[in-house]
Amino acid sequence: MELVPERTELRLFLQTDDGEQEVNLSEVTPQEFFRNDLVNYRLTGTIPRGPDFRIVNFVGCILHDVCADGVAFSECDFKDSLLNRATFSGCKFDGGTFATTFFSETEFRECTFYNLAAHSCDFHRVQFTNCDLTNLLVKSSRFSECVFDNCITSNKICEMSTLFDVTFLRTAIQIETILNNFGLTSDRLHDSPIRSGRVREAHGSLSIDHLTSLVESEKGSALERLSLEYFLTHTLLNGSPRLDQSLDIARWSRIYRNPGSFIELLDKFAEFLVYLYDEDRLAMHGIILLHHVTGTLADAISPEENLHRVAISLGGTHLILSRIVEGLLEGLDLASQFFKNSVVFLVDGPEDPTFFQDMLEPWMQNEGVAISRLRPRNSPLSLELTGVDATALLPIIAVFLATRTKLEITRLRTRLERRNKGDKKKSDSKASRSRGTLPPQSSHRLLELRSGFVKKPSLGYELQLRSLMPGSLLIDLRLNFSTSVLQRLRKILLDLLDDSSGKVR
Repeated sequence: MELVPERTELRLFLQTDDGEQEVNLSEVTPQEFFRNDLVNYRLTGTIPRGPDFRIVNFVGCILHDVCADGVAFSECDFKDSLLNRATFSGCKFDGGTFATTFFSETEFRECTFYNLAAHSCDFHRVQFTNCDLTNLLVKSSRFSECVFDNCITSNKICEMSTLFDVTFLRTAIQIETILNNFGLTSDRLHDSPIRSGRVREAHGSLSIDHLTSLVESEKGSALERLSLEYFLTHTLLNGSPRLDQSLDIARWSRIYRNPGSFIELLDKFAEFLVYLYDEDRLAMHGIILLHHVTGTLADAISPEENLHRVAISLGGTHLILSRIVEGLLEGLDLASQFFKNSVVFLVDGPEDPTFFQDMLEPWMQNEGVAISRLRPRNSPLSLELTGVDATALLPIIAVFLATRTKLEITRLRTRLERRNKGDKKKSDSKASRSRGTLPPQSSHRLLELRSGFVKKPSLGYELQLRSLMPGSLLIDLRLNFSTSVLQRLRKILLDLLDDSSGKVR
């Protein structure tokens, strides 16, 4: 991003329910106009230096294609506003506030942010170049595709925020910038040392080896060590003990009674995991476990506790996660329609059925599933599992899906949908060529997936996966295993094959 100090005439528009009306700046001087808060205005062009912005706040405003050079915005608040394609050069934002404001395609060059506070903001493709960020603190915000280039920092800059694809160039950061936020990765730091503490305190530079030892230590919370682990490895696809601890329902139960910090922490942690899943850096299993946490906590809150904000936050997060989990259940539903009493996996391991029996035992033994065939296919192997019916195979199929990424699940669902449609067309074609009238084919399905809002036993969004087989009401998918098992399962179960020949499509 390059600063383009294009000078265009300032234009202002008052936005109302009936439209917008342009302010005639020829009838009023900038000093006269910028003397109170600007509420629901749209601004474009060059912002003048003259007005005293200490008495001005931008509330519910849109600033697009604006340019400001040497303007003192000190003690000026930007609240509920949108700044798009804005350039600020040599401006002062000292002692001001950014609140619930969205910054996009914006550059701050040689600006100061001394004692500025930002909360619940979104920074997308924003660049800070040669800026003084002393005592800047951003909380509960999102940074995506942003760059900090040759900036001065004195503290952790932000906390309880997400930093996705954020780059630091020649800009020192504090270790708490990693620990107290989610999403920062080491490959995004270039000539940017990591301080052990604030500038005003005794501090030193931390090496990668030191950071690695902190991950394995018991210092700090599980979430902090998980953020540090992700900083070093750039993925959580294979799970980890830190991820297990962070998804422990007991830990969240202890902190949810502090509504303020709980809501912000849960919101950013969920945003982090959803982002990783969308980027294929987290398996579906992590989403399922967090879905269980939010659902369990939501059910545990009674009206007498007066935790309305917590209940609303949990409900919203649970709803978002529910829509993702539906992808797994829909894939399981498609598989239940396609497979009869056997399923074939592409697997990696020795040509010894005992090895696979031992590894997959938790999802096979109690269901009466057995290995019916293990044959070499050069490399890897083809493993066929057989059960008394398709229902018995659902846990092992669910485990396979839970260890997959978003892209892998999408591809598998597409394959199964294509095969199911193809089989239906063949069946319909045979029926049309047959003589006489055939009885209608049964549309019997092993599973029924239901989702939506329910009133009983409590109001909320619910996912139900019910078996239509006699005697069974709720399928136990047995997905409450450690995320540390993911790596082994992913290495063993490589693919779910949709034909008996074991051909990967």
